[in-house]
Amino acid sequence: MDRKTILLVDDTYENLYLLRVILEEVGFEVIEANDGSEGLKKLYENSAVDLIISDILMPIMDGYLFCQACKKEKLFQNIPFVFYTSTYTEKLDEDFALTLGATKFLRKPIDHDEVLFTVNEIIGSAKSKAKSKAKSKAKSKAKSQAKSQAKNTNNKPISDGEVLRLYSERLIHKLEQKSLDLGNEVIERKKAEKLLIHKNEILDLIAVNTPLNKIFDQLLLNYEAIHPRCFGAISVLNEDGIHLNLEAAPSMPKPFNLAMKEIAIGKSVGSCGTAAYTKKPIIVSDIENDKRWVNGKDIALQHNLRSCWSLPILSKDNVVLGTFAIYSETINTPSLEEIRELNFTVSLATIALEKTKIVAEIKKKDESYKALVDQASDAIIRYSLDGTIHNYNKASHTNLGYTKKEFSKFKLQDFLVGEIVINPDNHKKLLKGHAIVFSRKFRCKDESLIDVEISAKLQKDNKILGIARDVTERKKAEIELKLAKEFTDKLIMSMQEGLLIINLEGKIIMVNDSTCDMLGYTNEELIGLNLPYPFAKKEDFEEMSRTKDRVAKGEAPFFKFEFIRKSGEKFWASFLAGNIKNDKGEVIAMFGTIKDISEEEKAKNLLIENAAKSNQKKNVILELSALVGSDYKSALRKITMLSAKTLNVARVGVWVFNQDKNEIECEKLFDVKGQNFESGAILSKIQNPKYFEAICKNKIISINDALTDSVTESFTEKYLLPVGISSMMDVVIQVSNDLYGVLCFEHVGPKRIWSRDEEEFATSIANLVSLMVESTERKMAESEAFMANEQLTIANKELNILRKQLEQENVYLRNELDLVFNYEEMVYGSAVFSDVLTEVEKVAPTTATVLLLGESGTGKELLARAVHNISLRNNKPLIKVNCSAIPRELIESELFGHKKGSFTGAFSDKIGKFELADGGTLFLDEIGELPIDMQPKLLRFLQEGEIEVVGGTEIKKLDVRVIAATNKDLKKEIEKKQFREDLYFRLNVFPIEVPPLRKRIDDIPLLVEHFVDKFNKAYGKSIKFISDEAMSKLKGYNWPGNIRELENLIERAAILATNDTLVIPGFESTNQNTKTINHKNLSLDAVQRDHIIQVLEKCDWKISGANGASSMLELKPSTLRDKIAKLGIKKP
Repeated sequence: MDRKTILLVDDTYENLYLLRVILEEVGFEVIEANDGSEGLKKLYENSAVDLIISDILMPIMDGYLFCQACKKEKLFQNIPFVFYTSTYTEKLDEDFALTLGATKFLRKPIDHDEVLFTVNEIIGSAKSKAKSKAKSKAKSKAKSQAKSQAKNTNNKPISDGEVLRLYSERLIHKLEQKSLDLGNEVIERKKAEKLLIHKNEILDLIAVNTPLNKIFDQLLLNYEAIHPRCFGAISVLNEDGIHLNLEAAPSMPKPFNLAMKEIAIGKSVGSCGTAAYTKKPIIVSDIENDKRWVNGKDIALQHNLRSCWSLPILSKDNVVLGTFAIYSETINTPSLEEIRELNFTVSLATIALEKTKIVAEIKKKDESYKALVDQASDAIIRYSLDGTIHNYNKASHTNLGYTKKEFSKFKLQDFLVGEIVINPDNHKKLLKGHAIVFSRKFRCKDESLIDVEISAKLQKDNKILGIARDVTERKKAEIELKLAKEFTDKLIMSMQEGLLIINLEGKIIMVNDSTCDMLGYTNEELIGLNLPYPFAKKEDFEEMSRTKDRVAKGEAPFFKFEFIRKSGEKFWASFLAGNIKNDKGEVIAMFGTIKDISEEEKAKNLLIENAAKSNQKKNVILELSALVGSDYKSALRKITMLSAKTLNVARVGVWVFNQDKNEIECEKLFDVKGQNFESGAILSKIQNPKYFEAICKNKIISINDALTDSVTESFTEKYLLPVGISSMMDVVIQVSNDLYGVLCFEHVGPKRIWSRDEEEFATSIANLVSLMVESTERKMAESEAFMANEQLTIANKELNILRKQLEQENVYLRNELDLVFNYEEMVYGSAVFSDVLTEVEKVAPTTATVLLLGESGTGKELLARAVHNISLRNNKPLIKVNCSAIPRELIESELFGHKKGSFTGAFSDKIGKFELADGGTLFLDEIGELPIDMQPKLLRFLQEGEIEVVGGTEIKKLDVRVIAATNKDLKKEIEKKQFREDLYFRLNVFPIEVPPLRKRIDDIPLLVEHFVDKFNKAYGKSIKFISDEAMSKLKGYNWPGNIRELENLIERAAILATNDTLVIPGFESTNQNTKTINHKNLSLDAVQRDHIIQVLEKCDWKISGANGASSMLELKPSTLRDKIAKLGIKKP
């Protein structure tokens, strides 16, 4: 499509630019002109203009004239013309524009998208770029203009005279409006000038410290002069902070002022009290009907005060200073202009209050200062150099013992000892305006002298201000301090520890005698030395400099260095350091006490060395411990080698006793010198009795001089001397509380004294050898036991198979016991329950899935047991699973089993309930509670007869009959999407409806008899009777809990019974008639027998045919005959 061209005409650049950007962005070509005259030129230059958008108010030729010119010219009269204006916006302006032939009349400002929509609508563009939200907006606005615009566009062209008339009317209207605006502006300007004059007037009053009430009076009168029908009042905050006091109200009625002299600050206390409370303006336009004026409206209305506007006067910190209120005799609300004037007046009131507050504080401080000067303990005197005293404080005369009257007659010379000026230099400094401090003496009234320290400075009025402080006691203290310093110096010099004091640069400024003795230098040689010091090592210079800086900061209270005495001897010195500060807290020097720690360092190094040796021994023991269980002979080689190296001995050997303990033979001996191993040497008890006696008696033998000791003298010549052994340490090796041998350490060289640590190490090595011997013997025993274990493993596998079978049987038996414990044999006599048993008998021999449906407590589990017991599977287990009692996270594992490690907590394999029931029956109680995600897995078993163990990989085929029970309506559960329909059909193969107890009323007496008999035995009772009324009530009860509820009720009654009559709680009877609770045979066979006899008697013993017993019992005649024979029923 061709690009459309639009002519924009506006004398404002911003408007042209904005429209051009909007239109060009969506593909229009734009031509611009600054007025109508230029617009016509552009039209002649560009014949293909599709739309004109023009402002109205423009120089040279405005929009109206431009539109008229376009509509007159044949070339342009068909070009759509749109006015776009912010000046001519009235309805008459729009009508005139449309009369001239304009297509649209748009008022600024307008949404950009709406402009685009209008443009596209006019020129018929197929692809509008306007947004949809603007489209709807533009449409609604366009509809509102449709009638007027359509009406005008359909009219015939009007004459030039008519145009001129309408144009003149619009122009005159605009001029009149402008004139009115100018008039209002003049009025406002005059008001502003008047306000400015009033402001300056108030500020002048504030500047000359005019009393606050007069300032406020003038402020209110000025406001009232501008607003003649208003009356003002200003209240200020009371000192108690909870009341306002009326400060100024020059034009208000005096009785009203008296009533409002003090008002409380509160939530709804008139206009002023509420404004002070909320810190916000309170405008009450109608006092008579405003709740806040309940307590003050009578006095206000009495003086014809109808409205009140109150503004809080707040400080810069938003603290309430007071309130400014304007009253009026009419019901009135302030305009915006009046609110501005009120705020202006309040700002002046704030300035006045703040200024008054500041002046009061200054005055108070000035008085406090004068009082402070008068209370000062130092004498403060203003004097001249000729001795004239101009002013003085109380201490000036009291310190000297004079009265004020006596002192007022004095000149300075009357109490100053000596001339006024005695130091020419100080005098010159004083005359130049410098402050000087000097010491003099004053003479007291009692002729005693006191020392004073005088601070003096020349004031601007050429008077001298002097402050004289009595320093007599300080002088005494200085003397005492001097004496104490001398004592301290002597004490420091006599200290045993050295003392060193340096300045911040490191220069030594003091040492004591101990420091000189320690370093070997004289006091004179040390004082004045700078870093590096001659007694310090060169390599420590940098570290000493850093330490000095750290001490200055208080970061290094303790450190040590190795110093060199003047004699060249080195020694270690420790420092306890600190810094010395002046009165201002500035560090001016540093000190350190020095201690010679050479002996301490030697002892410390010895400890470190011993610790290293101890650590070495420990590591050796740990290393050798790892050999326990390894090859014994190889271990002995390593033990003897490492032990010799650790204790630094020439030889280490292991000697072993024979069985009779009368010989020891060298099993393994390591010679350090030759780096070889020896063995085979033998020592006998006969030749060396003392050695054997010592070994058997002591755990360890430490011999420092083996060549002369009586224990070793028997083998000195043959064994010790040839090798050069001088000292020995032998440790006994025990295995299983029996002597095994000796670990021998042999030292060659000078005699050696064995330490306690060495003996403990040797003992530890001997214990390791003992462990290795025991380990070797244990390995032999383990080897012998291995073969036996192999045989046991085979037997164990067989036992495991049997154990699994027993576990399954055990689970089965436990479940069987649970069933027997919960329900005994069935008791009934009603036809409805007999029908249920008939269905049980029919389905029991089959493998069909049974679904038991009935309320809780009706005996569904007992019927499941009956189905199993009379089925062909009764020799296999009946496994019960309560689907509602197992957590949903564990139900899959419970049903199908799991493998070890298949999930957290699966520490071993587990057989699931399906697998336990293999060959038997699985009873799924509360099947309606089975989680929906588990139902497909149950469905799979019912369809395929196979399961998959959790964590397993194989599929297991099982032969399990499923009996399910539920108290829910499964069809409704299917509708709720909580039970699968396909699973329901699989379970519903043979449904059995179990009737509730309320439908088995004939069974209630039998059940009562059964439970009474049961609990008589359980609780040792002898209940025999029950009232007729109670039995009737039992039969008439609804029994929501069914048989379980009845059983619990009879048990509670049996527990509470005190005689042989059964009294049931909630079923008490006033009737004394009772009957015996008959004890009948309530077994299944007996009940069936009684029921069949009753039916036979009813049918006159007719079995088959119409109205026969088989028809009533819904049995085949042959089946009924079999039952009659089985139950021993005979016709009488």
